[in-house]
Amino acid sequence: MNSTITSKTLRLPAYLASGLLAMSVLITIAKADTNVALSKPVFAVAGSAQISNPSTPLSVITDGVFTPEDTGYHSSTATDEAVEWGTTDGQAVNGGASNAPTTLEIDLGSLYSIDGAILQGDDNDSYLLQYHDVSDDTWQTLWNVPAISIGYGLRTRPSSDQTTFQSLNPVVTDKVRISATSGDAGLAVSEVQLNGTAALALRIDFTTGQPGILVYGGIGSTNRIEYTTVLPATNWTTLTNIVITNEPTIWYDAGFAGDSSRFYRAVSQ
Repeated sequence: MNSTITSKTLRLPAYLASGLLAMSVLITIAKADTNVALSKPVFAVAGSAQISNPSTPLSVITDGVFTPEDTGYHSSTATDEAVEWGTTDGQAVNGGASNAPTTLEIDLGSLYSIDGAILQGDDNDSYLLQYHDVSDDTWQTLWNVPAISIGYGLRTRPSSDQTTFQSLNPVVTDKVRISATSGDAGLAVSEVQLNGTAALALRIDFTTGQPGILVYGGIGSTNRIEYTTVLPATNWTTLTNIVITNEPTIWYDAGFAGDSSRFYRAVSQ
């Protein structure tokens, strides 16, 4: 049974080979929103030496459980349910050697379209959420998370109801990073939730002389690859059905040579 999807063109770059072939990337996104960060692994990609409670698993920030509002920084509850670290400028707490600023990374394990976020962290500090732009392998701003002047200790942004997501411009990504941008010497994050949907994406590789279509999506999912020779298009031609066994799964279009251009898309089955 086909899943309900929405086709959305996020970018349409043309890739040219010997002036004969133009190709594009289309993304299809399923409609079931959920917290896509739930139970995802978390890594300290910088500044791990500054974490003051290293025995607490970093994955507490993706366990789906909020700490009670106004839980005091470095209290026994916060120490067990949050990741705590030192200053934002990278200097080690209480002197010592300089270290890189602490940065936590959530590996989503697949591509998702994200349009909302919640962060629970220490009240008087500002944080930065960044997303991995898979199109050029850079890190871009997802949300500048503000400090809060009401209450104290661990506070949830954007709302203390712990259910309201900060609305964000939709992005497609496979990883998100969290760091602090300002605050005192005591920083903490206890929960990060990301509202999103599983996404299918295509990228084109032409290094072998024929288009290799790299398909990103849920492992085990079946997706139909289609093409057209002109855009906009009302009729798409099916090329193949691909079961994603790893990300990306690659399929080569050996029949492209008869067309001056081809545009591809993936459709979830």
